[in-house]
Amino acid sequence: MVQQYRTVGEEIRIRKEDSMTAAEDRRVGPITVRITSRGRITLNKEILSHLGVDLGDQIDVQFLPRGQIVMEAVRPKGSIEDLIGMFKDKVTRTISIEEMNEIIADGWAGRL
Repeated sequence: MVQQYRTVGEEIRIRKEDSMTAAEDRRVGPITVRITSRGRITLNKEILSHLGVDLGDQIDVQFLPRGQIVMEAVRPKGSIEDLIGMFKDKVTRTISIEEMNEIIADGWAGRL
C-alpha cells in the first residue's frame, strides 16, 4: 500500500506485501519516492519490475480510505483466439495471392 501526501516534497512510503517470499523480494523495508514540484512521482525499476510493467504499459490506481492507494498493472483481457474471425462480417470478397502481390507492387510503384 502507498501512503498518499498532497504536499510537494513530502515522501511517499511504499510497504511491500507481507506474503512475499525472500526469493521474490530481496529488499528489506519500504521504498521511498519523492513528489516533484509538478506533483509527480517516479516509480523506480524495482517497483516497475514488481508490478510487471514496462514503458507504455498502464497502471490502475485505486483510492482507499485513510489516504492510501493501491497500484495494479493493467493486464490485457481476452486471448489471441478472440481475434479469430473478428473481421468475417466485414469482408466483401476474398482475393488471391497474385492479386495481393499486384496491389502491393502498385502501391510501391505509387500507382495507388
